[in-house]
Amino acid sequence: MNPSYGAWTGGETDGPNSTTYTPAQLIEKRAKWYRWLGQSDPTGSTVGTYEGSAYYPYGIYRPTSTSIMRELSSTDFNLPGREAMIAGFYRAGNALSTTLDTNTAVKRGKRIPVSLAMGTTGLARTDLRWYVDGVEKVHARGRTPSPPARSASVPTVAVTR
Repeated sequence: MNPSYGAWTGGETDGPNSTTYTPAQLIEKRAKWYRWLGQSDPTGSTVGTYEGSAYYPYGIYRPTSTSIMRELSSTDFNLPGREAMIAGFYRAGNALSTTLDTNTAVKRGKRIPVSLAMGTTGLARTDLRWYVDGVEKVHARGRTPSPPARSASVPTVAVTR
C-alpha cells in the first residue's frame, strides 16, 4: 500500500475485492464476499474485512489479511478472488458445445445437438435456458435443446448455474 494515497473517501467500489461495508452490511446487502465471512481461507487468513485495499491504507476493506495479489510470499488466491475468477470464466466461456457447423444458417425445425463441453464435468449444475430476442422462454427451461415452437426469431442458448 502506498501511504501517500491517504484514506479512501469515495463510495462503494465495483471491484470484487474492495468494500466500504462492514461485515454486517455485507450480510444485510448480500454483497461481495458475504458468503465467505468467517471461513478459513487457503491464504491462512479468515475471510472478513481488513482495512486497506485498492492502494488506500484506510477507509476501505479487503476480504483477507493476505493473498497472492497482496504479498509475493503468498501462493494462493483468497476465496472471494477465486469466486470472482470462476464467475468470470462462466461469463466468458460456454459450458455447451455442438457439432453443428457454425458457418451454416439453422433452418426452422432443425434440431441443434447440444452437449456439455469437454472439461465441464464436475462443475456446478447447469440449467438449460432458452432466450428469444433477449427474453427467456420459461416454459422451455430445462427442456431438450430444440428451439421453442412458433418462434420467428433465432433462439440463443444461455447456461446458468
